[in-house]
Amino acid sequence: MAGTRAEFGPTLPGALRDRFGIPPAATLAVAAAVALLAMSGIVYALDRPSVWGERVIRKGPPVFNMIYPGDAMHVAKSQAGELLRLEGRRKGLDVSVVVRPLSERSSAFLILEVACRSKASKASSRTMPQPLSVTWISFLPPAAT
Repeated sequence: MAGTRAEFGPTLPGALRDRFGIPPAATLAVAAAVALLAMSGIVYALDRPSVWGERVIRKGPPVFNMIYPGDAMHVAKSQAGELLRLEGRRKGLDVSVVVRPLSERSSAFLILEVACRSKASKASSRTMPQPLSVTWISFLPPAAT
């Protein structure tokens, strides 16, 4: 066994051997298995997406991912000029989320519109409702499966 100071007492493998007759190799094997299990759990928790809902992955140009509440919305048939259409109904409110390709002009307009809405929402006494979905835009294609 590794030498330790007397004031620290025996090591865990030494204490288990003295009290219960468990060999130190078995103690180290169990400790290694517990450590491996803990590391696997951490890797799993970090690797899985930490979002709720259903996922839509568009693989054609432009590539994008969208996560939406599956209990409130569903993917509907896209109409002309649309990349994706989500529809839903909740408490008498019809909701449609449409993804369309942007041109240079509309892109600049939407950026300004978002900036104005952000500034206006801070000036307003009313709160803006939270979106029903989370959108991520990735410039890299999804991993091949």
